[in-house]
Amino acid sequence: MNTENLLEKLKANRVTVIIISVVVGVIFGVIHLEHKESNAPKAKLPAMVSIMVVKPVDILVVFDFSGETMNSKVVEVRPRVSGVLQKILFVEGDDIKEGAPLFQIESEKYKIALRNAEAGMAKAEAQLEQAVRDESRLKKLIEKNAISQKDYDDSLSRLELAMAGVDSAKTAVEEAQINLQYTNIYAPASGIVSKTNQNEGSLISATGDNVLTKITQLDPIYVNFSMSEADFIKMRQDVAKGFLKLPPGELLPVDMYYGNGIKFDQVGRLNFADAEFGKGSGVMNIRATFANPGNKLIAGQFVRLVLRGGMRPNALVIPKRAVMESTNGKQVFIINKANEAELKTVKEGPKFKDFVQIVSGVSAGDRVVIDGFLKLQPGDKVNITNTIEESPVIEEFSNNTKSQNKESIKAHLLANSLGKKLMNM
Repeated sequence: MNTENLLEKLKANRVTVIIISVVVGVIFGVIHLEHKESNAPKAKLPAMVSIMVVKPVDILVVFDFSGETMNSKVVEVRPRVSGVLQKILFVEGDDIKEGAPLFQIESEKYKIALRNAEAGMAKAEAQLEQAVRDESRLKKLIEKNAISQKDYDDSLSRLELAMAGVDSAKTAVEEAQINLQYTNIYAPASGIVSKTNQNEGSLISATGDNVLTKITQLDPIYVNFSMSEADFIKMRQDVAKGFLKLPPGELLPVDMYYGNGIKFDQVGRLNFADAEFGKGSGVMNIRATFANPGNKLIAGQFVRLVLRGGMRPNALVIPKRAVMESTNGKQVFIINKANEAELKTVKEGPKFKDFVQIVSGVSAGDRVVIDGFLKLQPGDKVNITNTIEESPVIEEFSNNTKSQNKESIKAHLLANSLGKKLMNM
């Protein structure tokens, strides 16, 4: 190979190397630029959130209990005079009115006793008239000193004895009249009359345990229920803090529902509460009373009672889902005026089906994040996609039945004095 050919090959190889070097340099430059761009921080987009504007709302409190009906009165019918039972004047099991005739006892001997008492009354009155005449005549003689003072004093004594005899005779007549009236026995109260314990023709006595029948009064009817000491204390504390208000000096109206959920057509009222908690049970017994026309309810039925009229005033309520659990306790996100997220620690109050009352940590007008906060960090900018400004309508049920899916504060009210007790704490 000559010198010229060798130089030509060297030139060709040098050009190839240069081209390769340039291509490799360009590739490495592109790779470095891409790596540099991938490591550069990207701008964070605003989070998409839904908010609720917190507004004060009055929550109606409904106290919900289970109760058992009982009769309001049981009257035992007893004879007040002895004798033969002549007639039974009622049908066992009937609903009778007060004053209805029930039994008739043989009355002949009581009529005779009345006539004897009346005769004794006539005799005593005649003796009184004679004593009055004697006293009047001797008074004139004593004024003329025609008789001794003893004779006149004796006439005064006979007059006084005659007057006492008349009073005694009057009492005997009244007693005989009453005994005669007792031979007819009338219903002392309205209600369901029980079976009779005696048959016609039986000799009954006014002494001993001789109950002829019983009358069970179902109108009005009572409903018993109870509350625990812990529930009472919780309720009292809510009232003291202003979380709960009851009508001052008024009894809350009571609605009643049958076991099948149908509402009873009368509104009741509380009329009794024990003055202490049971030592063994730790509960306080309370009673409501209802008008029961037609005896629609009978004793021993299990019913549901609903007491209305309580209120949680100016409560700040948010959805339960807006509250987060953290090591610092319960927290929510608030959106400030700059549309930035702020984390607030809150304290919860009573819970409801879908909402919870916040007693501290948020204020009226705050914008609380209710959706979209899972990836939210304090200081993040947000984009509000939905705003709820309507106040929720909430009716709080306190309930003793675990099977019902409602928040229970288990508050029971006392009859008569209970409302006043709570309002005066």
